[in-house]
Amino acid sequence: MTSAPTVAPTARLVAGVEVDVSLTVNCTPLPGAVLGPFSHVAVEQKVGKSIAFGEVFPPEPTCDGLDHTLVVQVFADPSGAPFKAGKAVVTAVDLDVFVPSTGQSEFATAGPVEVTIKR
Repeated sequence: MTSAPTVAPTARLVAGVEVDVSLTVNCTPLPGAVLGPFSHVAVEQKVGKSIAFGEVFPPEPTCDGLDHTLVVQVFADPSGAPFKAGKAVVTAVDLDVFVPSTGQSEFATAGPVEVTIKR
């Protein structure tokens, strides 16, 4: 069983190109389960008339039924605007768990969640 990731209410701005987002994730190990590479974290922020955007596919968290907090580094897309201090939206899709013996798959999503990016 996967629970929705929890996104911290503040994120840290690094040099305008990186936002460090803290997430807490929890999943219970399932016998024969296969973790899919579907963890995804995206940050979007209105910057003037543009949208700063970045996304990352972080490594899968440990699936042991305990809460794990991780800091995910999301870099701004170089073809768009840089991030700045202020409000932004984070969407986090937690890992996809597939159990071949049952054909069941599950995932959990947090967001979009408003966060405050601070220097």
